Order: sequence, then C-alpha cells, then structure tokens
Amino acid sequence: MHRWLIGVAVAVLTASPALAQQKAPGLSMAGALKQGYEIKSVAGFSSVDSKAIWSNEEPQTVVTFQKGTSLLICVLATANWSNALPDRFANPNLCQAYDAATAP
Repeated sequence: MHRWLIGVAVAVLTASPALAQQKAPGLSMAGALKQGYEIKSVAGFSSVDSKAIWSNEEPQTVVTFQKGTSLLICVLATANWSNALPDRFANPNLCQAYDAATAP
C-alpha cells in the first residue's frame, strides 16, 4: 500500500504543471546534499510498477529530498542506487525540483 501511494504521488508531481515544476539545471543528488537538502524518503519500485508508472521495465528507485518548501525528486535504476555508482549521484538529469512557495 505504501509503495502505491508513493507511486501515485510521484506520478501527480511529474504530471501536474500547477505544482510549479522547475527543471533543476545542475542539481544532482550529490549537489542537493551539498546545498543542504535532506533525504526524506527512498522508495523502490518493482519491474511491474516501474512499467506502469514510467513505461520502464527496469526496477526504479525514487529518492525524495527536501529543503524548506523545495522538493527534489530523483528517479534512477535500482541497480544504480544499490551499487552506489558515483556517476549516477552526480547526474543532474535524474532529478526534478518543485517549490511549494511558487505554486499558484
């Protein structure tokens, strides 16, 4: 049940322009930690769930960071999260930023 709720939240956040979606150029997971973001949740999704949410058959991991009213949601292959591959933690293309302060 918990995974399903997180999946729905991720789907809503990535689909709704009303939530002030902003691409965070240059902000990777490593960069977020350096800027004071805190990891708030880590959720793993099976191949079946990943295919339903992202049309990707590879298991995915979603890492959610928060700093004040800003959220950073990063989606990466579970294998990359499990193996702690440094290039994935430094990749700015895996994350989307959202700021509740700028939402309408």
